[in-house]
Amino acid sequence: MHNGQQGLPDPMTTAGQTVSEEPAGPTFAAGEATAGAGPAAWAVEAPVEQILVEESATAHEEEQQQAEKVAAEVETQPGEPAAEVPADEETEEPAAMHVEERQEAEVSADGASQVEEEQVVPAPMIRLKEFNIQKKDEAGEDSDPIYIFDDKKGIGLLCVFDGLGGAGARLYENSKTHVTHTAAWVASRTLREVVNALFLMCLRESDPIAEFLNRFDEKYIKEQMRGLTADWRVYLKPGEEPPQGLRFNSLTSEFPTTVAGCLFKADGDACTVEATTFWVGDSRVYLFNPDGMYFLTTDDADAPNGDPFAPENMDLKMAQTVCLDKPFKVNVEKPLRLHFSADRPLLLMAATDGCFGYFTNPILFEQMVRTTIVAETPEQWGLQLREGIMSNGFHDDISMAAVVIGTDVMAVASRALNARLGRDDIFGDFCAWRSEYEQELQRRRDETDGLMAQRKEMLEKINLAKENGKQRGELQQALDELNRQIDELQKKKEAMERQLGAMAGQGLSVEEMSQSKSRLDDEWKQKKAELDEYEYGSKRSNSKYYRKYREMMPKLAADEHQQ
Repeated sequence: MHNGQQGLPDPMTTAGQTVSEEPAGPTFAAGEATAGAGPAAWAVEAPVEQILVEESATAHEEEQQQAEKVAAEVETQPGEPAAEVPADEETEEPAAMHVEERQEAEVSADGASQVEEEQVVPAPMIRLKEFNIQKKDEAGEDSDPIYIFDDKKGIGLLCVFDGLGGAGARLYENSKTHVTHTAAWVASRTLREVVNALFLMCLRESDPIAEFLNRFDEKYIKEQMRGLTADWRVYLKPGEEPPQGLRFNSLTSEFPTTVAGCLFKADGDACTVEATTFWVGDSRVYLFNPDGMYFLTTDDADAPNGDPFAPENMDLKMAQTVCLDKPFKVNVEKPLRLHFSADRPLLLMAATDGCFGYFTNPILFEQMVRTTIVAETPEQWGLQLREGIMSNGFHDDISMAAVVIGTDVMAVASRALNARLGRDDIFGDFCAWRSEYEQELQRRRDETDGLMAQRKEMLEKINLAKENGKQRGELQQALDELNRQIDELQKKKEAMERQLGAMAGQGLSVEEMSQSKSRLDDEWKQKKAELDEYEYGSKRSNSKYYRKYREMMPKLAADEHQQ
């Protein structure tokens, strides 16, 4: 399990079967691959229909042969009622043989005489190391994929899980570890534990695939996930009130995630693979053979034209997902019986929408897969596959599990599965069209950009004109005020000119006026001197009489005193 998967219980361990399960592949940082990607996928219907027809015919023939065999056995076996068969006609040898057959077929209660299950000869395989690359470290909402294969029974499982970041954006906190993650992060990893444990448990049964599909339904999933998420609570900030009900609004869900898996039984003797797919949501299971790429699942999405894989139906809203607060149904496709050989191997792939969802046409996705399989080792193939996905745009988490069945030699698989690129004209035609389309698209973009530049320039001129208009209005107001002040100054100027004119009309010059002033000054000085002399004389006379008055005052006073 990914190291960011804190707080979840440990996966259940298998009992009674030896199963080889390797841990999921390492998580790569975004800088380790180039950018790029787009949605949907392209199905070639004719080969699948042919396969189904062959299956139907083969199944019909097998049913007839089995019926004839049963009828023959019934005719040769002794009758049930003893009265219907004369005692003298019975022989001990058939009776003894019948008992021995019964003893060999019976299974004792303690399992001491249990018949060993028939082991299947494993088909040659090349396992792609499953990977889970997170767009944001420790916050990826894809869980690690599952790849399990039981060599004894020849039964395997590929499965991927993608938590819904929008509907599951609510934060949850683990009450034991106190780590926080989104509901989508918890959901994908929890459902992985459910699927992993259930498959390992079903491997103990005689028909693991049927047992798995019989149990894996809405009721079972919800019961198991509720138990595994019991320690997770809605994360609340200090002082924040808990939400009312299970959802904050109609767009959110309680632990939403997708699932897409393929249960397959590979028989090396018969050179056949029986594949059964199950899914909820828009993660997918693909089949690649030398003839084409096939969709083994159908997205749970409301496509306007009825085809959710069409390029025009990119990023459709899902009709249902696995969650705990809404109903859902696990889709199960009827088994496909596929034939393989050394020169016609099969590739089964389970992938989340980050792998294929950003390819603008399924043809591009198929071309990328077939191109990258040209590698010397499975490890190189895995690296090239990841780089091919990410070079189309690393917009989402990407996780994938895949296996080639029919050969264990990488060069053989590469030659067989890559030959379609050179054999089928659709890839060449599509690439040629796409090149012309991109050139024309670039030309039109350039024209549009040119018009946009002209439009931007015109908008700038309009804005400048508006600004100039505003400035013109302000300048006009200032000019009007200045003109008003000029008018007032003009009136003052005219008044002063009139005054000067009046003064000029008196015929007096400054020099003449100065001479007149000098004469007046001389006359003023003379008069002032005469006035001063008179005032001085008056003061002296006044003082004279005052002294005489003072001289008489003591005498008068003395006389009065004597009286």
